[in-house]
Amino acid sequence: GHAKLWFPGNPHLYKATISASARGGGGARYVDYSGVRSVKVNGNGQFVINGLVAHWRGVGLHEDSPDTGWAVTPAFERQLISEVQETGATIIRAHYPLDPYIEQLADEKGVLLWSEVPVYGLSTSAIGTASVRRRAVALLQHNIETNQNHPAIVVWSIANELSSHVTRGQAAYTSAAVHAAHQLDPTRPVGQVVAAYTGVPCQAGYRPLDVI
Repeated sequence: GHAKLWFPGNPHLYKATISASARGGGGARYVDYSGVRSVKVNGNGQFVINGLVAHWRGVGLHEDSPDTGWAVTPAFERQLISEVQETGATIIRAHYPLDPYIEQLADEKGVLLWSEVPVYGLSTSAIGTASVRRRAVALLQHNIETNQNHPAIVVWSIANELSSHVTRGQAAYTSAAVHAAHQLDPTRPVGQVVAAYTGVPCQAGYRPLDVI
C-alpha cells in the first residue's frame, strides 16, 4: 500500500523497533519513530514538501533559559515548541544542531527544522585554512549521520554569516560541504545563511547551494 506521509501540521510517524541480544543472555531494545516525506527545491526556486509548495513562517530559537541558562529541562523544551506553534511558525532555525528531545518533539508536532552546524562568522584567514575547512565539513557530516532520520529536518545548513564577499577559501568550503552533504543524504537541500548587503551582488561561490 501507499505510505502515510509526514506533513507539517499532520506529522504521521512510523514506529521502528530494534533489538539486540547476545549468547548467554542479555540484550537491549530500542524504539524510535520516523516519517516518510520528500523535500526539494523546484525549478522556480520554491521549496516543495511532498509535491506541495511550502510556506515558511520561521522563528529563531536558542536552548537558553533565563533561570538555568543552557541547562534546560524537558519541560522547558516542550514549552519552547508550544510557543513556536502558538506564533503560527512552521520552521525553526538555530545556530547549532538542537537537543535530540527538541528534534523528537518537532517530529511529533510537525514543526520543520533548519539544521545548522556552528560554522559561524569565521574570519577570512580561518576559512582559508584547509584544516579548519576539514573540521567544519566533519561537523556537518556528524550532524547528518546523527540526525538524518528526523523527518522534521528539511535543510542541512553549512554555515552562518561568513564574509559577504566570498573568498577562495569560503568557496572551497562551500563546495566541499555541499558535496559531502549530498553524498551522505541526497534527499535534502543544502543551505547557508549569508550576511547580505545591498551593494554586494550574488556571489559565484554560492552556486553549489540549494538554499540561501
